[in-house]
Amino acid sequence: MPSRPGRFTRALVFVAAGSAGAVLLTALPAASAPALVSGLSATLAAHGLQLSWSNPASGTPIVRDVTSESGPYDPAGPAVLATAPGCPATTCRYDGSFTNTSSRRYAVWSTEDGSAGTASSAPEVITVDPMPVVATSAALAASVTSVVYNRPVVLTGTLTRAGLPLQGAGVKVVSAVLGAAPSVLASLTTGVEGTVRLSYVPKRARTYRLVFDGDAFSGPSASPVRTVAWAPRLPVTFSPGVVEWKQTATFKGVVEPWFPGATAVVQRLTSTGWTTVARPTLSSSSRFAVPVRLPIGRYAYRALFPKATSRSTGVSATAYVRVTPRTLVQGDYGPDVLAAEKRLAALRYDVGRVDSSFTYDTRHGVTAFQKVEGLARTGRWSAVERARAAKPRGFRMRFRDDRLTAEVDITRQVLVLGRNGVIQTIVDVSTGSEQPYYQDGVRYIARTPRGVFSINRKIDGIRVSKLGELYRPSYFYKGWAVHGSGSVPTYPASHGCVRITNPVADRLFQRLAIGTRVAVYDE
Repeated sequence: MPSRPGRFTRALVFVAAGSAGAVLLTALPAASAPALVSGLSATLAAHGLQLSWSNPASGTPIVRDVTSESGPYDPAGPAVLATAPGCPATTCRYDGSFTNTSSRRYAVWSTEDGSAGTASSAPEVITVDPMPVVATSAALAASVTSVVYNRPVVLTGTLTRAGLPLQGAGVKVVSAVLGAAPSVLASLTTGVEGTVRLSYVPKRARTYRLVFDGDAFSGPSASPVRTVAWAPRLPVTFSPGVVEWKQTATFKGVVEPWFPGATAVVQRLTSTGWTTVARPTLSSSSRFAVPVRLPIGRYAYRALFPKATSRSTGVSATAYVRVTPRTLVQGDYGPDVLAAEKRLAALRYDVGRVDSSFTYDTRHGVTAFQKVEGLARTGRWSAVERARAAKPRGFRMRFRDDRLTAEVDITRQVLVLGRNGVIQTIVDVSTGSEQPYYQDGVRYIARTPRGVFSINRKIDGIRVSKLGELYRPSYFYKGWAVHGSGSVPTYPASHGCVRITNPVADRLFQRLAIGTRVAVYDE
């Protein structure tokens, strides 16, 4: 039985066992033909032509480029088009070779089982004329407008067509050193959002541009030129960062990349702005070092490397140095010594002459201060002593009547002279060591007697005893006296007398008059 075009018939045949031949039991009606392809259209895709249709067959559609043929068209012919990204295989195909130079013709069949040659319907045919090129727009942004040596600049480009992101397009980042011809820095492909990203470490100032050469459907475009300045890097530091007055600190750094033999500029921040203080020549390793000696205070320094062709002026970070008062020792001289002497004198410590010179007397005055304040007995005037002198604990006299009293504090090893509880003078002493000693074969303990006594006799000169010399002694109990000595250590070291320095003995001899009360006690 003949079938209608586009239809197939099928018969079900059974062969009975033992029969002489085949028997046609029944004939099934012809299978219904799949629906025809309809609604065939052509649209511009990212970089090619996209064919779309509706009413697909139950099998796989066949799509052919039949530009060079004349009908009737054979579904078994060559040139089946590719499936299009992002659309179902049954409803669209993609022709990436389509150009705008001539018309093309495409045929689409609906099939039963997807096999060529079994088309179940006449093809849907469409002729596509050349499509106009759509304008594109390229943009490029830089993460910075100026970059220092060995730091990257991040370039972000965007390509759009008719205002929409253009994905999968090949673009170029074109760059040039200032004053030179441009060249391709990188070739990239735009992503889903039509963007590209490039991280680049330049060696000089450069211009950058995003270029798209265009394709069959998209016109060429180039972004505006972006210029990113470039400057050398100048790491700097002070060594050390904190120095005492009259000591030297070194401001040092390096210019990267290397510029041996070139000249850098060193500046210090003043009340009127940055002031140039040195122009060092860079070493063979592009380094410089500038020694500085400054008054007490905090100072800011920076380094510059002048601009030239294809580079901007390099500017370092700011480095700081703090100049503190120096630690004063015997033999130093200067206004800081004078300030220390004045402060100690105001607190009633005996420092001898207040004359800017750190003398033997000054050292013993500092030691007396350290003893009273519970500091290390170094005889040196440092930041610790300065801070304590600003807020001293002080000495509090035990006797507060109008009688002149010399109080000897065994624990703190000082003698304090005062009246009515008002301190007049504090001096450094050394009392009995509490150690045994022998005199004429007899064992004694080197102990300073405790109690309240009075000056009962004096010798204006040197008394030589079996235990040593006593300079201008003022006796307060039997053979015990306050006297000058060439050895007054910071700890108890005498045979029992109260040792003071010879210069102090000269200053106190007249004041420790006969009858002056001497109180000796442990704190």
